[in-house]
Amino acid sequence: MILGVAWSLPASEPPWFSPAGLRGVRTASGAVHLGTSDGASQCVAGNLTVVAEAGRTSPDAPSYAARVVDAYLHFGPGCVQHLPGGFRFLLHDADTQMLFAAGSTAPSWPLAYWSDSRMTIVSSRILPMLRCPDVPRALDEAYLVHLVTGLAAMRGGSTAIRAVRRLCPGEALIVDQGGARVSRVDQLAPRDVGGHRNRLGRLFVDEIGKAVVASTERGQSALSLSGGLDSAALAGAGLRHVDALAAFSFVAPGLDSTAEIESIAVMDAAWPNLRVTQVDVSEATNFPDLGCDLRDDPLLTPLALLPARMRVWSDARTAGFQTLIEGEGGDELFSTLPTPLDALHGGHVIDAMRHVLGSSGRRTLVEHGLWLPFLPGVVRRAWLARRQPIEALLPAFSKWDAAASPAIRAATGEYLETLTHRSFAARLSEWQSAPIVAGAALSRRHLAAGFGLELDWPMLDRSVLELVLGLHAARAVHGAPTKPFLQAAFAGIVPDKVRLHSKNIGLYKAFIPRVLTSPRARLALRDARVRARLADFVRFERIEAMLDGLAAGRSLGVAALWQLECVVGFAEWYARASREYGVD
Repeated sequence: MILGVAWSLPASEPPWFSPAGLRGVRTASGAVHLGTSDGASQCVAGNLTVVAEAGRTSPDAPSYAARVVDAYLHFGPGCVQHLPGGFRFLLHDADTQMLFAAGSTAPSWPLAYWSDSRMTIVSSRILPMLRCPDVPRALDEAYLVHLVTGLAAMRGGSTAIRAVRRLCPGEALIVDQGGARVSRVDQLAPRDVGGHRNRLGRLFVDEIGKAVVASTERGQSALSLSGGLDSAALAGAGLRHVDALAAFSFVAPGLDSTAEIESIAVMDAAWPNLRVTQVDVSEATNFPDLGCDLRDDPLLTPLALLPARMRVWSDARTAGFQTLIEGEGGDELFSTLPTPLDALHGGHVIDAMRHVLGSSGRRTLVEHGLWLPFLPGVVRRAWLARRQPIEALLPAFSKWDAAASPAIRAATGEYLETLTHRSFAARLSEWQSAPIVAGAALSRRHLAAGFGLELDWPMLDRSVLELVLGLHAARAVHGAPTKPFLQAAFAGIVPDKVRLHSKNIGLYKAFIPRVLTSPRARLALRDARVRARLADFVRFERIEAMLDGLAAGRSLGVAALWQLECVVGFAEWYARASREYGVD
């Protein structure tokens, strides 16, 4: 962890540094104090003092602060786009009396901050900031409503704590004599692929292969192999560059004897140099003990697979691995975020229609991607409100009068705004910045770190994302559940039985009712503090009835399961955060 405090006037080192697990780092100003914990690096060069965290697979990770100093001396605040890997840092420049705080844009390693007229705190963690008695501990009501209703359209940069904000990718926090302000210092730029139009698929295969190799070259790394196309693509691309790859896969023959098992067997047979360890997680059906160090965010998406993932993390660490490579981002980049709007804006009507015809939910795609973007805002909002009334969006366990709540009406309006398509580049930026996405990613990283593991997501590396932006600009990617671009790019590389196979959600269906109805999940929902905090939004008797039905074998729709997942995740987090940190 890294944390910095800047005062308007010189002050002594905060007494709460030690309770927060921080060691002070001397700077050239009494108005700025920096603190670090294990795993962070520091560097003092002239009037510059830097503390930094970097991913294990980032170049020079143990001494990354020195790399930050060098980049800052050459590029100033623009150094963020020139630093490799995943990182975040705090830099104090005594010459300009400035504290500069930033993290990598891709992969996103955000910092959080709080500020008032006297003091600014910026940190890689949120809850340790609450050790400072000046930081308010109230929940963000808008965030809470979005979470417990499952709407999940919180405003970018918001966190569960109302007074604490999180920097979005490409943003930096600058604190100087003029106060604290957020400034954009970086932005992803599409790569020009004009000279490679006949080999765009192979261009992507090569790029993702390089990203996998970069992860395997630094530290003991293994691949998390799910049996789907995304992780298979990482394996196939990586094996073109390295002699062998280790992989871990979880299966649950005791719950579903077909889900993922055949796909993993096919890859195991096709790639002799892919050393696959299968982990039977048939018994991993209980809401897990999440350890003594509470995560910053309530989100645990996807909750269904969390116990199984934690079993795999434990086995991977026991086997001596330090990094687990996952296919995070594949669904979004090649299925859900692509939009026919880009082709239509470019005058390529046939491409737009091809995108629509290759997708599921064509009517909705035409409405959201090709019609609503061209309507005036007032008309668009009125249309969406009529098509999707508030009552239809809220969970079955909402309070009877929930639709009349101003907070819920505001949240549903914000959710409806997200349905209208913007360009792929804008949708990618919004997805990266979305609190529901950032929070879930940070929670997963935090929990994996408890096992001594780091998670690496090559599809979200900067070089890969900028190539994907270029591919979209060249109209090479059409979104669909089958991910046609990936299917075509990996022809002859990934076995056809995996490459052309539809996404399998058998394990999700097998696990989610068991995890939601497990004793620890139900105990969290019965916590007195949780019930008091959610009394204005939730009918707990209805939640209990829904869980009783699940336990008895009744089925629920995907939306209802997601809404229950959100409430259970919040309940477990808030029960602890209210007691351990005074969050209210």
